[in-house]
Amino acid sequence: MPADMARVSAKLEVAFDWLGYSLYTNEQGKQVEREAPAPAGGKVHFNWTIALLGLMLTGVWIALAIMLYRYDPPAKPGQATGPGEKIGGWLVLVAIGVSFNPFRALKELFEMLPVYSLDSWAAITSLDGAAYHPLWAPTLLFALAAQLAQVVFTVLTAVLFFQKRRLLPRVYIGLGVGSLLSALICVIGLSAIPGAENDAKEWARALPIVTMQILVWGAYFLRSKRVARTFVHINETAATRRRPGTPLPESAGSDA
Repeated sequence: MPADMARVSAKLEVAFDWLGYSLYTNEQGKQVEREAPAPAGGKVHFNWTIALLGLMLTGVWIALAIMLYRYDPPAKPGQATGPGEKIGGWLVLVAIGVSFNPFRALKELFEMLPVYSLDSWAAITSLDGAAYHPLWAPTLLFALAAQLAQVVFTVLTAVLFFQKRRLLPRVYIGLGVGSLLSALICVIGLSAIPGAENDAKEWARALPIVTMQILVWGAYFLRSKRVARTFVHINETAATRRRPGTPLPESAGSDA
């Protein structure tokens, strides 16, 4: 496997470590990254096509994040209103995770970028490339889109968390499920590429553990009384922009 392929393959492990759920690291993936030699000549040529595609994808994710931020789910029967409880209990661990996740996702994104350089990209996507395989391009493009989404939506999750928005549990669980599905797709893609099967098998063994983590934390956010009493706020900006005479959502007046 080319050096840049090994580096990005190792970085795909970030999909398994979403929202601070996993407190372990993939040492094998880190070892692959450390042992990977630098690109030939030490010079990376900028790939404008991938850069423009990345900007377009980022714009799409940001637009979706803004739309989601403005949404307020209906209050559950008997759900608390007012300022909400202070963040405490197990939510302190979640607060630490959501605070660092945007920086971690951004770091992982920058560490993925060398494989998208002009030379590396040509080597894996051109028919006469040294490491050509028809699945490299779609797998890596999907990985790029997923990582950009990870950056945008971890920021959204952090904002919603510290604003104690009613929407937070849904976004938190949705991001976890999306990350798991993205990891599964990447594993399927890697497993079909010669030289990457071992990495795919290694991370495939972690999928059941990550699935269990999502189920446990998802159940906590859905059933916890502390969560229900903490995340009660709505989008006050949207509420204040409503036309006169339009009924406000439940708890809007007490959350303002």
